[in-house]
Amino acid sequence: MEPPRRPTNYPSDVTDSQWSLLDPLIPPHGVGPRTPVYNRRDLLNAMLFRARTGCQWRSLPSDFPPWSSVKNHFYAWRDAKVFERVNDVLREKTRVAEGREPEPSLGVLDSHSAKTTSSAKRVCGRIMRIQNMILRSSLLDPVVVYES
Repeated sequence: MEPPRRPTNYPSDVTDSQWSLLDPLIPPHGVGPRTPVYNRRDLLNAMLFRARTGCQWRSLPSDFPPWSSVKNHFYAWRDAKVFERVNDVLREKTRVAEGREPEPSLGVLDSHSAKTTSSAKRVCGRIMRIQNMILRSSLLDPVVVYES
């Protein structure tokens, strides 16, 4: 049985019609003797709030479930590929509603290269790591086109 919802009113909250599409895709609470404490819709709303605002887990407003529960559910759903499944189903429904085939027939991947110099200024700590991540991501292959 699903616990009662906490009323929230954030722009990132899912509407009732959106939830009717997402509800079957979000896994039910684990089986076992423990009863679920938090509503799955509240957990999803908290995840969407964090994604929209970019806040830290600990900075979630108090009208959401505790941050640790939201974080644990997020990682469990990520590992179970729930978000990929949601994306696939919503993409298919959108394409069918537009009168197109459910699966795309063409995909395009794009990346760009950035010039760097060997006389780059030394930057300490976190900024250097961020620059390295950007450099690594810019070394991806250029445009690749797949046809089915």
